[in-house]
Amino acid sequence: MAEAPLKWKIETLKQAIAAPLHARFAPTPNTEEMAWFIDMQKDGYIDGTWCREVNKEEITAMIQNRFPIPTGGREVFSDLHVSEKGKKFVRDYDANQKVAEDFKTIDVQKLLKWDDKKLAEWQSQYKPDEAQWILADQEWKRRAGVSTRRIAIAAIVVSILSLLVAALGYFHSLTNAIPVKPLGEPVQQPQLPVQQPQ
Repeated sequence: MAEAPLKWKIETLKQAIAAPLHARFAPTPNTEEMAWFIDMQKDGYIDGTWCREVNKEEITAMIQNRFPIPTGGREVFSDLHVSEKGKKFVRDYDANQKVAEDFKTIDVQKLLKWDDKKLAEWQSQYKPDEAQWILADQEWKRRAGVSTRRIAIAAIVVSILSLLVAALGYFHSLTNAIPVKPLGEPVQQPQLPVQQPQ
């Protein structure tokens, strides 16, 4: 069985939602529309009952000839109403369409200039699988990358300064050498005065 196109499903469900109580749908037999409608019923988007629609002449002939079952007429879906699942499907579709339209109006350059608080407020309006939320998440990652780069650059600068100070200390010690006795000479250690017992 063929899957109904999304736009056809949405339009049909919206028409059914707007229809009065006990509405009916009469698809053309043996067409895609009939298969699509049956598919929507199996998906649980619509509820109702399949029955035969007969005209006045067939009913008269049925009564006169005592036919227990009408032989003619077309199949119709009566007492048509949209289930909660179908209504949620339409609401979700409309919400996604609104999000897509909103996304087209986003000024990314302006978003880059927002402070953290404004960006967080804007991101909280959307679900994690929506484009706006993902865009805000990418901006957070970009900002984290910028601060990480700044920290790395600062660490490099401190390392270079440390090397310069160490090199200056090394060369300064060569020019102002402290006299050191050769290794072979004995070291004289000062002795403590010793008191004689009385």
